[in-house]
Amino acid sequence: MAVASAGSIVVEITETTVFQRAVPDAIRGRALGVIGTLTTITFAAGSFFLPVASGYVGVGPALLVTGVAVAAAGVIGALLAAPAARRRSGSTADVRVTRLAGLPLFAGVPASVLETVATRLEPVAVAAGEVVIRQGDPADRFYVIEEGRFDVTRVAAPGAAPEQLRSMGPGEVFGEIGLLRGVPRTATVTAATAGRLLALDGADFLELVNAGPLVRPRLIDLRRGAPGSGY
Repeated sequence: MAVASAGSIVVEITETTVFQRAVPDAIRGRALGVIGTLTTITFAAGSFFLPVASGYVGVGPALLVTGVAVAAAGVIGALLAAPAARRRSGSTADVRVTRLAGLPLFAGVPASVLETVATRLEPVAVAAGEVVIRQGDPADRFYVIEEGRFDVTRVAAPGAAPEQLRSMGPGEVFGEIGLLRGVPRTATVTAATAGRLLALDGADFLELVNAGPLVRPRLIDLRRGAPGSGY
């Protein structure tokens, strides 16, 4: 039972790490369905054949053969999974998962979701003075700052001079409130220095938000009472 429990832990970890990396999004659901079906069939077959085999050859030999078969299947599975693990070990996606998991905002989000989101993040290099989001534009993306400083400004009335609201740096995020509320950008974010962002499309961002029950309240609390909230 101890060995079986340890094996279940290994399987679960593999499904939330290597499996998520190796299987494309388009077929991941079907692949999980196939795995679940094969697991059920295998358990059912074992429940039927093991007692029959025990009656013919004895309990000891039957358990020995099935134990060897399980061990062999584990070795084969490890050999099949190893190439995917080696390809992605220390990869850019791994680094991004670590960065996302390190943000208090995403604490509690399942590792499998972070794995999936990390593959969808798009690096965006920006030059000093470049506008990332503009006041009045539709909200379409969420951003995580990797490098550089970014200024948030707002024009209170047509023809008025832009008002400086705040400055942001590495580890901070922006663009989330417009996506959550479905409103246009109410502020402009401009690169004060050359920098680098990680961009996530709106649909993928909402999937990430819905994966952790505390993410949405944290996002709202992050901007509550802060100047420039809502962009």
